[in-house]
Amino acid sequence: MSDTPSTSVNPEDQVTVVIPVKNGADTIGQQLDALSRQTFTGRIHLIVSDNGSTDDLHAAVRPFESLFASCTIIDAGQRPGVAHGRNMGLKAAKTDKVMICDSDDEVALTWVSSYSEGLDKGDLAGGPLVMGEINPPDVARLFKDIDSPPSIHGYLSYPLGGNMAVRRHLALEVGGFDNSFGAGHEEVDFAWRVQRAGGRLVWCPGAVVHYRQRAGSRLAYRQRFNYARSAILLWTRFEETGELAPVSFKGSVRNLARTALRSYKLISPRTRRSHAMALGWTAGTVAGHLKYRRRTPPPPQLMDGYSD
Repeated sequence: MSDTPSTSVNPEDQVTVVIPVKNGADTIGQQLDALSRQTFTGRIHLIVSDNGSTDDLHAAVRPFESLFASCTIIDAGQRPGVAHGRNMGLKAAKTDKVMICDSDDEVALTWVSSYSEGLDKGDLAGGPLVMGEINPPDVARLFKDIDSPPSIHGYLSYPLGGNMAVRRHLALEVGGFDNSFGAGHEEVDFAWRVQRAGGRLVWCPGAVVHYRQRAGSRLAYRQRFNYARSAILLWTRFEETGELAPVSFKGSVRNLARTALRSYKLISPRTRRSHAMALGWTAGTVAGHLKYRRRTPPPPQLMDGYSD
């Protein structure tokens, strides 16, 4: 299908949904089905940003192509990472209203309309995450729903990377997502830069995403480790503002020691996952201090042609 929005339609009644994905053929159909049944009455243009998939992603997307105003799979395999996938989608979008979600979650039917209305009031928008819909009960019980804008380091609020919307012109103006964040907090860095550039963050309660958590304690440990480590990189990026809460290396080491002493909780299936998450966070925080505060952190890696 053509990927150029119709010029006869009000530009504000056309939106682009970007889905960065790597090997999501098994789950993307559920997400595309939800997107195809939106209450939004305008045109939805879909961009699937393929970040190096080796599965049959094209075959999984094909049955849904005709359900959107346009549907395009773009090659975003030049470098790994969700930040690059989102950036390529932002570059390829032809509308100013861009919404971003993940391939393994499920958006509510009011997701697009809520974000379209939100971007009429602001430049960046976020919405709730609900855990109990698509996760097994033993996994869902470990997490709280997110029903208000989160924050970290005592600084600006932000939307989650798998559930956000943004005005494309401002996203490009700030250089998109920073590829130096290997796993986690790239959306916080992006949201802070958008707001520091004058963009307004709005919260859209109707833009609900049913969020899928990683299964298994090892994967949960690795995810939390990466998130904690990247949280320290985030802190170093904005330390110069003088507005972030302090982070203590000694305190992080003490937290890791206390958590490690309770590692007997890894034995019981009931406490294994929650303790793996706690251990991953405390270990990742110490690793972040060693990698980014005791050494020179990597420079930002924004979109080509952009710099901090």
